[in-house]
Amino acid sequence: MTPSTPAARYPDAVTAGSVVARQLRAGLEYLSAGNIDEAIEAFQRGLAASSGDASTETLSELHSKLGNACMLRGDLGLAAENYKAALRLAPHLTFCWCNLGNAYLKSGMPAEASPSIFRH
Repeated sequence: MTPSTPAARYPDAVTAGSVVARQLRAGLEYLSAGNIDEAIEAFQRGLAASSGDASTETLSELHSKLGNACMLRGDLGLAAENYKAALRLAPHLTFCWCNLGNAYLKSGMPAEASPSIFRH
């Protein structure tokens, strides 16, 4: 298994019965197929099902992907909230900082966009 495979990137994904991992995978499949609303629902179900059995990496990925789906749907506030949640769990996710800045810019809050990386 190479590090780029889903099972290697998300250790929870190999755990049979992990609702969180299944919802992450389902959300990614919906998102890649362009089914934004279904992706959002799957990511939200995954977050709702998390009860300490999911890794920080998986939870941050759920928040990040939920943010991406919300951006695509135009729900910039929910996108920003999920990017911030992902960054609280994994502050090294550079793409989340960029996406958070973009959500602020698109929301008409340019003053929040650039300094966001210094406040969170």
